[in-house]
Amino acid sequence: MAEPDNRQAILDQFTRQAVPFSTAPGIRDEEALRLLVTASGVGPADIVLDVACGPGLVAGAFARAARHVTGIDLTPAMIERARVHAHEQGFDNVTFTVGDVQPLPYGAGAFSLVVSRFAFHHFPDPGAVLREMVRVCAPGGRVVVADAAVSPHPARAAAYNRMEKLRDPSHVRALSLAELAGLFERAGLPVPVVTRCELRGEVESLLSRSFPGPGDADAENVRPRSSPARYSNPADARSGTVSRRRSVAPGRRRKPTCSTSTRRCGPWSWSSTCAGTAANRQTRRTTGAA
Repeated sequence: MAEPDNRQAILDQFTRQAVPFSTAPGIRDEEALRLLVTASGVGPADIVLDVACGPGLVAGAFARAARHVTGIDLTPAMIERARVHAHEQGFDNVTFTVGDVQPLPYGAGAFSLVVSRFAFHHFPDPGAVLREMVRVCAPGGRVVVADAAVSPHPARAAAYNRMEKLRDPSHVRALSLAELAGLFERAGLPVPVVTRCELRGEVESLLSRSFPGPGDADAENVRPRSSPARYSNPADARSGTVSRRRSVAPGRRRKPTCSTSTRRCGPWSWSSTCAGTAANRQTRRTTGAA
């Protein structure tokens, strides 16, 4: 279960963000959704679980290709948005549930494909969530994670995470690509394959759909200022755009696949990469692997 303070921050932020988040161009980006679906290798026989499904956009993208999709999210307002989206699109093979992701309320091996997009940076223990995803994934299935992957440079990673925490108090920490790959290894999954793509967004747009604490939206490294010296990376302080990298990690249990997508938002940027990893699930179960 999410830690109490983190749980409350998520509920507070995403209850208020439900509409602006679900309508943001970067979140709805069809090319990025297609990349995620393609990287997963989903097919018409697959039973899919979307972990921390938010407004149901990922679940909807998979519903076009899979037999059935279940979405689970902690925030009731997000689940309501997801149900509205599914109804508007005419999906009859999607189910949404309000619930926590740690532990997931499903039996071992209940799904052939388990996916999570743009959520791992909100988890205090992402490794535990990944192990749950592996547990509910059937042998031979796939596990897919898409999220921000920060620069391997510690100072840049710290600057990005500081900015995101100021912008969105429910943010915990975005991981580097190496850290994301390490989560897969420790969960008993093969080395992931990485694919990259770019999603563009501007600082003002990001701020408009989040609810920073008092004064945090104007803090250094969140909103662009006139002097480049005020940026953590002065060479990048040339516009009001922010670069964010997202990671997509598909994991298959027989056939390793991985993809990483990078989200960049302009010349003024924090280095954060979108990494995707896919690993085959073996039929033999071990601790941390399903």
